[in-house]
Amino acid sequence: MFYLSFINQNISVIINDFRHAEYRWIVLALFTGLISHIIRAMRWNLLIAPLGYETKLSISFYAVMTGYMTNLAIPRAGEITRCGVISKQNKIPFHPVLGTVIVERIFDLLCLLLILFFVIICQWQLLSTFMSEIFLDNIHLKLNNFMLIFFIILIFIAAFIFTYRFIIKPILIRFDIYLKMMNILKEFTAGIKSIRKIKSIKSFLFLSVLLWFFYTLSIYFCFFAITDTKSLSFHDALTVMAFGSIGVVLPVPGGVGTYHYIVKILLSKIFGIHSDAAFSFAAISHAAQILSILFLGSISFIMLFVQSNRKLKNEKT
Repeated sequence: MFYLSFINQNISVIINDFRHAEYRWIVLALFTGLISHIIRAMRWNLLIAPLGYETKLSISFYAVMTGYMTNLAIPRAGEITRCGVISKQNKIPFHPVLGTVIVERIFDLLCLLLILFFVIICQWQLLSTFMSEIFLDNIHLKLNNFMLIFFIILIFIAAFIFTYRFIIKPILIRFDIYLKMMNILKEFTAGIKSIRKIKSIKSFLFLSVLLWFFYTLSIYFCFFAITDTKSLSFHDALTVMAFGSIGVVLPVPGGVGTYHYIVKILLSKIFGIHSDAAFSFAAISHAAQILSILFLGSISFIMLFVQSNRKLKNEKT
C-alpha cells in the first residue's frame, strides 16, 4: 500500500514540501493529539470504575501510550499491552480490564461509522466518485454469491450451537480446566458490562465527542503546514480524519501505507489537491503521529518502570 501511494510521485517536490512545511502547525497538531490521548485515558477510567477499582489518570495515560507504541510493531497487540499495564500497576484482574477495552473499541467503531455516515451525506456530490472507485467497484460481482455464503454461515453457526449445547458442553463440564475458562469468561463479560454501570454516561459521551473533535483538529492544523492544503476547511478535515481512520483501523502496523494511500486518493480525487502535495500531507501528518507515539510511549514506559521500582522499594521497607 505504501508502494502504491509513493509510486509515480515527484520525489523532488515531496522533499521540497518537507523542507518548507510550517512545522509550528505540526507542533500544534501534536499538542491536540496529546490532549486526545489524555481524554482517552480519562474515558477509560470511567469504564474501569464500575469494576470496583480506582485508577490514576497518569497510569491510564501511560498504559494507553505504551499500547499505541506496541501497535506500531504488532497490530492490535497494544490493547493487550495496556490491559497488562493497568492490571499490574493497580492489581486489577486482567480479563475484566480487557472487557472494558473491547467495549471502548466497539463504541469507537460505532462513532467512526456515524461520522462516516454524516460525512458521506453532507459531501455526497464530492464523495460519490471516491466511494465508487475505492469501495464500490466490482461489488456487483460479490453480491451474486452473497446470499448463498450468508445461508451457509448461518447453517454452520446453528450446527455449532446445537453441537456445543447438547454434545460438547456435557462432556467438558466434567473437567476443571473448562470451569476455570468459564470463570475467566465471566470476568471478561463483567468488563464488557461495565458501560451499563458508568456513574455518568453523559461524561462518557462528552469525552467521546471531545476525543473525535481533537482527532479532527489535529488533521485541521496539519492542513496549514503545506501550502496546497491551507484552503481546506474543518469540515474537510473531518472527512480526511474519518476516511484516514479506516487506514489506521486496518490490521497494518501503525497504518503505514493504508493511511497514506487513502488520504492521498481522497485529497487528490475529491479536493483537487495535486497528487504530490496530497502524498506530502499524508506522509507529514502520519510521520508526526508516529514520532509523537514513539516519544510519548517511550516516556510512559520509563515512567512505569520508575514507578514499579518505587513500589518494590516501598514494599521491602
